[in-house]
Amino acid sequence: MVARSIFKDYNSSKHSQYSEDEMVESANRTRYFLDLEPSLRNRMKAYAALQGKSMREWLTEAIISKMEDEIDVAEGLNALTDTEGTLSLESYLETRKAVTSGNRA
Repeated sequence: MVARSIFKDYNSSKHSQYSEDEMVESANRTRYFLDLEPSLRNRMKAYAALQGKSMREWLTEAIISKMEDEIDVAEGLNALTDTEGTLSLESYLETRKAVTSGNRA
């Protein structure tokens, strides 16, 4: 019974600072908890504050940026495997040799 009342007090005090709209928006999100070193947490918090953002906003942007970078790298590597319309080095050198030999004659 005591544990329930403590949880209830914590839960109601925590949500009392949020508007109904924020609570509905929060219900549509998934929460993740990170176990961070205090020094890393402090650095993230300071950096977010310097940008005028909350830690949640800053972390969300950082995660999205990282995912976009990873997608770009994967697409770039995929593009490198596309050999249609390309020449091998040997073919290029043979063509160049033939062209330069023809110009000397």
